Amino acid sequence: MTHATPGNEPAAAMIPSPCRSLFKLLPLMPLLCLAFFSLASLAQPELDADSLDALRNEINNTSELAEERRQELLQRLDGAEAELENARAFKARADQLQQLMENASEQVQLFNQRLQEVKSATDKASNEDLLPPDATVDQVRSQITLVGAERQALSERRTQLLQEIDNLPARRAEIQQRLVALQSQGGTPVSTALDASLEQRVAAAVAAAENRAAVAERQALEVEILSEPASARVNAAERTWLGAAINRTEAKLAALNQALDAARSSATEEQLKTTAQLQQQLQRDDPVLQRFAEENRSLAEQLQSVAHATDSARTEGNQLKATLEGLEQDSLLMQRRLEVAGRKEVLGRVMITRLNSLPETEELRREINQRNALIADTSMEQIDVEEEFRAINDRQDYLGTLLPDLQDWDSASQQLVNDLVDQRRDLLERNLQGMGLLLHQLLENNETTFTLITTTSEFHKFLLGNLLWVRNFSYLELASLKHQLAVLLNPESWTRLPAQLVSGYQALPWSSALLALLLLAILLRRQLRPVYNQMLSKPILISGATLWHMLAGLALSCLLVAPWPLLLFCAGVLLQEGIPASDFGDALAPALKFTAWILYLLLLTRLIASRHGVGRRYLKWNARMLDALRKELNWAGPTICFGVLLDVFVFHLDVVVSGGPLGALATAIVAGSIIAFSVRLLRREIFCDDSLTRLGLRLTVVTAAAVIVMQAIGLLFAADIYLMALGRSVIALGLIKLAGDVLERWLLILRARLQKQAREEHRAHEQDSEAPDDEEAMIDVISLSEAHTKLLTMVRFLAAAVALFVIWAPSLPALTLLDSMTLWQAGDGAGGLRAITLFDLTLSVVILVVTALVTRNLPSISEVFMREWFNMSAGARYATSILLQYLVIAIGGALFLSTIGWEWSKVQWLVAALGVGIGFGLQEIVANFISGIIILFERPVRVGDVISAGGAEGVVKKINPRATIIETFERKEHLIPNKELITGQVINWTLSENAVRVIVPVGVAYGTDVRNAMALMYEAAGEVELVLPDPEPLVTFEDFGDNALLLWLRCYVSESRPRAWTELRTVINDKFNAAGISISFPQRDVHLDTAAPLQVEVRQLPAGTTD
Repeated sequence: MTHATPGNEPAAAMIPSPCRSLFKLLPLMPLLCLAFFSLASLAQPELDADSLDALRNEINNTSELAEERRQELLQRLDGAEAELENARAFKARADQLQQLMENASEQVQLFNQRLQEVKSATDKASNEDLLPPDATVDQVRSQITLVGAERQALSERRTQLLQEIDNLPARRAEIQQRLVALQSQGGTPVSTALDASLEQRVAAAVAAAENRAAVAERQALEVEILSEPASARVNAAERTWLGAAINRTEAKLAALNQALDAARSSATEEQLKTTAQLQQQLQRDDPVLQRFAEENRSLAEQLQSVAHATDSARTEGNQLKATLEGLEQDSLLMQRRLEVAGRKEVLGRVMITRLNSLPETEELRREINQRNALIADTSMEQIDVEEEFRAINDRQDYLGTLLPDLQDWDSASQQLVNDLVDQRRDLLERNLQGMGLLLHQLLENNETTFTLITTTSEFHKFLLGNLLWVRNFSYLELASLKHQLAVLLNPESWTRLPAQLVSGYQALPWSSALLALLLLAILLRRQLRPVYNQMLSKPILISGATLWHMLAGLALSCLLVAPWPLLLFCAGVLLQEGIPASDFGDALAPALKFTAWILYLLLLTRLIASRHGVGRRYLKWNARMLDALRKELNWAGPTICFGVLLDVFVFHLDVVVSGGPLGALATAIVAGSIIAFSVRLLRREIFCDDSLTRLGLRLTVVTAAAVIVMQAIGLLFAADIYLMALGRSVIALGLIKLAGDVLERWLLILRARLQKQAREEHRAHEQDSEAPDDEEAMIDVISLSEAHTKLLTMVRFLAAAVALFVIWAPSLPALTLLDSMTLWQAGDGAGGLRAITLFDLTLSVVILVVTALVTRNLPSISEVFMREWFNMSAGARYATSILLQYLVIAIGGALFLSTIGWEWSKVQWLVAALGVGIGFGLQEIVANFISGIIILFERPVRVGDVISAGGAEGVVKKINPRATIIETFERKEHLIPNKELITGQVINWTLSENAVRVIVPVGVAYGTDVRNAMALMYEAAGEVELVLPDPEPLVTFEDFGDNALLLWLRCYVSESRPRAWTELRTVINDKFNAAGISISFPQRDVHLDTAAPLQVEVRQLPAGTTD
C-alpha cells in the first residue's frame, strides 16, 4: 500500500500524466473531507453499543415486523456487534504494536540489562544461593524441579520466538493478500437519510460496523508491517537473553544434581552407619536378626545404586533433550538458510558436515532396548520391595512372623528390633521412591529418544533431498588435487599404519578372535578345496540332487572366497581402533572394510560362475553366459575394487567436498567400468536373447552414465549416492535371483521325485493287473509346474520391487512423494490420528494382489510339501490346503484393513447391518460356508470318499466354501450344498474303511441243482481279484420266484464297484454255461380262442404298393 505525501517524488512519478493536474486540488482535500464527515455525523450518530441496543429495542417493540423478519434483523445486529468487537480488538492490536515500536529501544536495553545480570550471576554462582548447607535430598529435588520448570519455560519461549521468525515470510505474504482484499472490497455505502426506515437503519449500522472493522484491521496490518524491524530487534535481544538464561539454568541444574548426589551419598552413608551401629548393639547371636540387619545393609546399598542409576538416567535425559533441541534449531536454521541463500556450494558443505554429525538411529534404538531391559528389571524389583513394604506396615503381624518369641525378650532387645524394623521400613520407602523416579526418568528418556529418532530421520531426508542438487566444482581445482595427492603419497602416513594396526590389536578386546578367524579361514580353504572339487566335479543328476547339496555347495563357495576379503576387513577394523588415530588411517579404515565386502561378492560371483561352480552344476545356469560373465569379471573386478577403495578413502578424507578431485576420478572409474562391463555383455547374443537380462544391463548402463553426467555438472554428492544405490540394486537383484533359482530347483527336484514315485506306483499296479489307487494324483503332480512357476515369479517380482523401493526411495524424491500425499486420517489405536497416504493405499492394493495370488497358488505348493514331508491321505492334504487358503485370506484381509485405517470402533454399525443382512438374506450362504468349515475340521466327508447324498451317489471330488462336488459313476458332477451334508442324511461308503458290499442277484431255472449253482457262484467270487477275502463271500438261496430260483452273492470290494460287478457277472455266466445251468428269464404263453372258426384271409396287394 502506497501513501502519497507532498514531496514524495517516487509516489508522484507513478501517477499517470492525465491525472497530474488534479494535484492542484490537493490543498482543498482536507476541507472537502471535513465537510463530508460533518454531513455524515449530522446524518448518522456515532455507532456504538448503545445505538445497537436502541435499534434492538426498537425492533423488539415494533409490531409491524413479522417474527421471521424480526429474528433476521436481530441476527444482523448481533453480527454488527461482533464486527465492533473485532474493530476494538484490531485497535488494541494496533496500539500494542505502536507501543512496541515506541518502546523497542527500551525493550532492547531491558533485555541487554538482563543479559548482563545473567552473566554476572553466572560468574558469582554457588550452591549456597540455592540451597542451605545441610539441604536434604527432598529439598534438593524440589529445587531441581523448580529450576527444571524454569528452564522448560525459557526453552519454550525461545522456541516460540524462533517459530515467529520462521513464520515471518508466510505472515508477510498473508498480510499482503489481506490488504489487497480489503482494498478491493472498499467501503460499504451507509444510508444518511433522516427518514430512513428501521430496516435501512439496521443495514446502515451493519455496514458501518463492517467498515469500522475493516478500517481497524487495515490499520493494524499496516502497523504490523511497520513494526517488523522493531519486533526483530526485540526478538533478537530477547533470544540472546534467553540463551544466556538457559545456560544459567543448565549450570544450576548441573550444580543441583551434584548436590543431590552428595545428599544421597550422605544419606546412604548415614543409613549404612546406622545399620552398622545397630549390628554392633545386637547382643543376641540370633541368625534371624543378623540376616535382617544384613538385608537392611543390602537395601541401603541398593538405594545408593538406584540413586546413581537415576542420576545417570537424568544426565542422559538432559543430553538427549539438548541434542533434540539443537537438532530442531539446526533444522529450522537450515531451512531459513536455504530459503534465503538457495542451494549454494558453501551451504552444501555445511549440510554435508551436519549430515555426517547426525545421531545414529540404530544406536538410539539399541539404547531404547537397553532401557527397556532396565525398566523390566527395576519393575520386578519394585514389585518385590512394594510387597515387603505392605507387609511391614502391619508391624504386629510382621514381627510375629519374623520373631515369634519377641515378647519374651528384654525391653532393650525389643527396642533394638523396633529400630531395625523402622530402619527397614524407611529404606523400603526410599527404595520405592527411588525406583519410581528411575522408572519415570527411563520412560521419559525413551520418549525423548523416539522423538529424536523421528526428528533425525526427517532432518536426514531433508538434508539428503537438498544435497542431491547442490553443485560442487571443487574437483576442478588443481590445488585441491595436488593436496590430495600429497596426502595420498606421503610416506609418513603409510609408515604410521603398522603402529596404528598394532595399537588397534591391543585396544580391541576381541582382536585375537578376529585374527584366529582369519587363520581358520586360510586353513579351511586348503582343506575344503578338495571337498569342493569332489562334490562339484562329477555330473549331478536331478534324481540325485537335494536341497542340502545346493546349500552345502553355496556354503563351501562362501568359505573358499573368504580369506582375502577377511584380511582387508581385519585391517580396517584394527585401523579404526588404533591409537593414536590419524586422518589418513581413519579414512583408510572404512575404505578397507567396504572394499572387503565388494571383493567378497565379486569373488563369490566368479566362483559360482566357474566351470565347477554351483551355478552351472546345481542351478543349471547357461554355460555360455557364465563363461562370458567370468571372463569380463577378470578385468572389471579388480578395476571396480580399486575405484571403490580410492573413492571411499578420499570421501572420508575430505567429506566436505565429497572426496574432491580424486573422489570424482574414482567415481568415474567405477561408473566407467560398470558401463564397459555391461556394454561388453550386451554385445554378446546370449545376453540379448533374454529380455529381462537385456533390460537390466541397459538400465545399468543408463544409470552409470547418469552418474558421470552428474559429476560433469558438479553434482558430486548425488553421483556418489546414485552409484551406491546402483551397486546395492545389483547386489540385491543378484541375491534374489540366486535364492529364487535355488527354490525353483528344489521344487523341480521335489516334482521329479513325486513323478518318479507316481510312475513306480503305476507300474506296480499294472504288474498286479490293477488300476492305480489315485489316478488323479499323478496328473496333479505333473500339473504343479505351472503353479509353482507363477508363484515363484510373483515372489521374485515382489522381492525385487521391495528391494529397489527401499534402495532408491531416499534418492528419488518422486518415490517419497507417495508417502507425503495424505488422503485421509484414521485412528492409530492410542487415541490419536495417523495419516493414510498414497503409499498406504498403494501398499494395500499390493497386499490384496499378493493375497489373491498366494491363495490361488498355495494349494499346489502345500501339496508338494505335504507329499514330501508328511504321510497324509489325499483328503487330509486337500483339507489342509483349504484351511491354509482361508488363513491366508484372513491375514491378507486384516493387513489390508489395517493399512487403510480400518477401526473396529468406527464400523460396528456396519457389522450390525451385515448381521441383519446375514440373518435375512444371506443365511443360507453363511450356513453353507460354516458347514464347509465344519466338514474340513470334522471330516465326515473327505475328498475321495464314496457317498450318497442329495439324491446322488458318487466320489467326492472337491469341497468348496459353498458346495461339495460329487462325481457320479456316470461321470456327472453334482453340487451338493454343504449344509445338506451336515444336517441331512448322508451315506458315506468309505468313512471308516473302503470295503463296500456288492450284491449280485442271479435267477436259475426251476429244476436246476441249487447247491451246485451256489458252489459255482462262490468259486466265481474267489476268482475275481477285486473281491476281498475278509469278510468271506456268502451265497444265499433267497426265494422261489415266478420264473426262477433266486440266488444272491454277497461279497466286499475296496474299490471299483462297477468293475467288480462286471467281472463277477462275467465269471458266473461262464461257469453256468460250462455247467449247463441256464439263467431263467420271464416267458409268456399266448392262447387263441378256438370256440369259433378262425377267419384267415390272403390278399394280393396291387403292383407298386409296399404294405
